[in-house]
Amino acid sequence: MKKVFVIAITMILGLGLAAFATEAAAPFSGSWETTASFGIADPLTISHFGSTVTVDYAVGGWTFESISGFNSTGFGGQDFLGRGSVGAFSMGTYLTFTPATPAFDMWLSGAQISLAGVNLYGFFDLEDTGSGFLVGASNTTGDVTVTAEAYFNLTNSLIAYGYTYEDIIDGFADPAYASDAFHGCTSITIADDAFSLQTASYCACWSGADIKVQFPFGCISEVILKGGFTSTDGFSYFQAELNDIEFDVAWLTLDDFDLKWTLTGKAIKQVDMDISISSACLTPYFEFTKGDNAWEITGFELYALGLDYSFDGGFSLSIVQLLNNTDYRLTWGGSPVPLSYVDAGYYCANAYENMFKLSREMDACCGGGYGFALTNWSNTDTTDTLLGWAETDVEVSVGLGSNLTIRTGVNVSSSSVSWLLGFDVSF
Repeated sequence: MKKVFVIAITMILGLGLAAFATEAAAPFSGSWETTASFGIADPLTISHFGSTVTVDYAVGGWTFESISGFNSTGFGGQDFLGRGSVGAFSMGTYLTFTPATPAFDMWLSGAQISLAGVNLYGFFDLEDTGSGFLVGASNTTGDVTVTAEAYFNLTNSLIAYGYTYEDIIDGFADPAYASDAFHGCTSITIADDAFSLQTASYCACWSGADIKVQFPFGCISEVILKGGFTSTDGFSYFQAELNDIEFDVAWLTLDDFDLKWTLTGKAIKQVDMDISISSACLTPYFEFTKGDNAWEITGFELYALGLDYSFDGGFSLSIVQLLNNTDYRLTWGGSPVPLSYVDAGYYCANAYENMFKLSREMDACCGGGYGFALTNWSNTDTTDTLLGWAETDVEVSVGLGSNLTIRTGVNVSSSSVSWLLGFDVSF
């Protein structure tokens, strides 16, 4: 595996040196984001620390990027990325490893070319335990887009997880799900979420194939039909998604109605309905409940209710009430998500039932801005505190020009009080 290190780093550094030799004045850009929280009782105790330094170097239609992550234990992670084109091919590569061990984690590369209106693309995933690859093709005729993928020694296709080629190339190292720096939460990257080896080997074994057809239909903005086959089970699933169903009334939109048939039965996913009245948006979150038979629908449950309202002067109000705290959790941003996704580490969430958030964004001189947010969490079944209060965050950000933002805040809960300090610098 040391050879992988040598080859990967040599190629990246070699490409960088070649690019630098071609255009010595090529521009550099980047950012430095740091967040730390301290206990009020003991300011020298750092409960959470995270710092990310990103450096971009653009030349000749290519962008090379280095992302260095630091945490309370030291050098936490190092990523190298490259995106660009060679002739008719668009390409991207992503290399990540853990410096502390040191351990090689993943080297993911992709390429795409368009021939006669058909987009052909592929990815090769090399990890410390093995490798796998994926090939796909996509074509659009009128309003209908058809995409097909075959994957080898991988657990799933991009279609199954709702990703596209552009999603991966543009967001290799981006968080796959919303994270929360204040509470020390992290999220897996898009690359890690989309690609996982089926076996710890270098076998070029066919794992499965998926197909997706998407098109608008009547009052439905987007219909997505998916189907999949695997080498072990044959037929794997069929899924129908109806997105943004517009009714004759302007204040009602039905969003994200998904049904999925698998070998074990039919799984009906959540239904989110956006009801907009003037500047307010009321969002009830529904789900179908099922009996012992996977094909049986026994009820229709409202598991969460959200309200968003915008005031003059840049003020925004957001209220979310979780009605089913057995199967769902609220993220720190106030989105209701399945508990199984939280347990799998996809989302940063809490066990509270209600979120109230009042925020304001304002412009300042020299390209900067001011921000303020008061967020309160509570539980309806708690009588130990006033109105079931559980935790409160107060966050303030001040932009000193367009390149520097200072962030500070206070977190108060029944068990602790902490102070947050952070800054974002771009160059």
